[in-house]
Amino acid sequence: MPVTALKESVPFYLRRASGERLCPKCLEKSLIKHVKHSFRGLRDIKPGSTLCVFVPPGKVGEGASLNILLSIIERNYGSYVTSFFPSCVKELSGKRVIDLLNRDNLQISFYEGGHYIPSLFDLINHSTREGIKNCRNIGIKLPTLLPFTLTDIIEAFLEFMIFQGNNEGLKVFNDLINNSIVLLPFKEVTRSDVLAYIYSKELMKLLNSCPFVAGKGVRMVSDSIAELEIKHSELIYSTLKSLKYLIKVKG
Repeated sequence: MPVTALKESVPFYLRRASGERLCPKCLEKSLIKHVKHSFRGLRDIKPGSTLCVFVPPGKVGEGASLNILLSIIERNYGSYVTSFFPSCVKELSGKRVIDLLNRDNLQISFYEGGHYIPSLFDLINHSTREGIKNCRNIGIKLPTLLPFTLTDIIEAFLEFMIFQGNNEGLKVFNDLINNSIVLLPFKEVTRSDVLAYIYSKELMKLLNSCPFVAGKGVRMVSDSIAELEIKHSELIYSTLKSLKYLIKVKG
């Protein structure tokens, strides 16, 4: 058996919420299943459709991972993926990165971005607006795909409730969770799952690409969520149910 094949079959990641020990191939299959599940109920997505991904600053690693997974899924359906990355990605020179993103059914475009974004909530809000605008400018009417994880949603919601809660903000989360204008393929995937996938694909240097600047006031929220995911990741999943209920009641 080749060494590379052996590495792919050796467990390297413990998924704390379920207790599973996953090898790189098993982790990829699991993430593909989650991404496919996110498309359920969207009747407009058919074989041959073009999907559009908007990758925000600070989420380049997650965005690259989503593109790789989509290219694996969509080549079986004759579909294409067009993706908008921040312009700073042009400066990445690693052959590994280029090879993984250079796929027949994947078209990469770039946008200028890098202004101050004070919180994860603001980044999600900004990405929703800019992503929809960029995707519709090229004639795609399907929901815009964003690479935010379950952990990101929980963290951003807590930031929002603590610092700037209002009905307009609740509408943003309602749109995110109910897939009305955007789609989150990683909506039920923890940040640590995606980080493990990034590691397995040797894309760790992408994590330092195009960072967004978070305000000091939200640092404690971010640290608390990170600690919760490490120690009690099962609570991250149950929190999403509470979040949906709060939006329903307050919206």
